Amino acid sequence: MFTPVPPSAAANDPENENWCQKVRESCHRYCQQQELVTISSDHLQELVHDIQKQALQKEKKELVTWDQEEWHYNPPRHWSVRNERIALYILALDAVNFCFWPCSDKYEYCDLATNLTKAAEADHTQQEQTPDRLSSEYALSATQLANMTLPKVEQILCANGKSIPLLEERCRLWTEVGTVLLQHFQGSAWNLIEQANGSAVQAVNLLVQYFPGFRDYLDACAFLKRAQICVGDWHAALQLNSWNNMEELTTFADYRLPQLLRDRNVLQYHPQLAARIDALQEIPAQCPAEWAIRAATVVVVDRLVQQLNETESSQWTAVSVDWYLWQLGEQLNDAGKLRPHHRVRTTFY
Repeated sequence: MFTPVPPSAAANDPENENWCQKVRESCHRYCQQQELVTISSDHLQELVHDIQKQALQKEKKELVTWDQEEWHYNPPRHWSVRNERIALYILALDAVNFCFWPCSDKYEYCDLATNLTKAAEADHTQQEQTPDRLSSEYALSATQLANMTLPKVEQILCANGKSIPLLEERCRLWTEVGTVLLQHFQGSAWNLIEQANGSAVQAVNLLVQYFPGFRDYLDACAFLKRAQICVGDWHAALQLNSWNNMEELTTFADYRLPQLLRDRNVLQYHPQLAARIDALQEIPAQCPAEWAIRAATVVVVDRLVQQLNETESSQWTAVSVDWYLWQLGEQLNDAGKLRPHHRVRTTFY
């Protein structure tokens, strides 16, 4: 498992930090220094053409949609507490959005998102008389998260009978989320968002500063998959169109995107690394192979964004490219059309 960097290293001056920039710079630097994973410019250009072709066939807003499958919690729009409910749902979701692959019964992201949605909906269903009020008794409240137990985690996440890996870690991270919200944000995830002052980068910085469980970085490289995806999810679900610098976020480096990019020959692995992955062998967390795969994924998406935006009308970001590639990768993986993804037992993706 990764060992998070001590809090003092992440909390010196959040106003002047730009963790998205650190991710981008460190990944580009690390990618140039390693030989385990290479990038094929020719195959990358082919992928650019394929995305452009799809974009011509559909409106871009239809090609790239955040909640296309409608897995996520979406309370009534007239609720005065709607922003808070969505903000906390997404923070709780992305705090435990990691490591699905070890399960033989295939507990997937859709299971996580939909089971958590059921818990959020049950909260206000049980208190129909006061739907516009927040209750500390809600399963998704800062108080309940701060006092989370393993049986409660199982009740919320495993309602469909599937097992889920690293359950103790998920319990610990939910406890951390609730505790931090109570100690620093008056128990409110929306307060955290408001403290970002309309800046997506600052929202990432705040997650890194206050929540050790989101500190997905070491000296050699930073990735911040879950911190950045949480901000991307907030932006989409809450329609925070006034937020600036969303384009500074990088792709959310996990295992599905490199799996797809390898299948398209954009990413090409050293033969020994490829053999380990194809044999379904685990790769140790924080090892050079893992860094190389994730760093190269960040670099590839940055190049895709750059080339896609050479067309005047295009306004792609790393986030929108990530959503498109992830959805495509999910479809192809479910159809059994992709080679195996790399396997790392980690809480970061």
